[in-house]
Amino acid sequence: MQPIPEDFVLASRAVPKGSAPVLALRRSPVTGLVFEALTVRYDAERSRNHWRRLDGSSVCDDGYDVLAWREAPDLLAYRSPASASRA
Repeated sequence: MQPIPEDFVLASRAVPKGSAPVLALRRSPVTGLVFEALTVRYDAERSRNHWRRLDGSSVCDDGYDVLAWREAPDLLAYRSPASASRA
């Protein structure tokens, strides 16, 4: 497998703090592609399948688990539902 890009944190070494979305990489199920990029959250409260899509479904339900992640505030401007309703 191709090396993980340098600006990503290996999921086996650390997980995101808080509930803000992050950009994640997992092995791609598509022939010819190395990685699939996903927008996910890490939910430590879950007993299994901590990596969740923004709709709440498990990342590994339809493919491989997360290999690495990085914060991407410039790409993923996050506003909580509460702050969005006040705007």
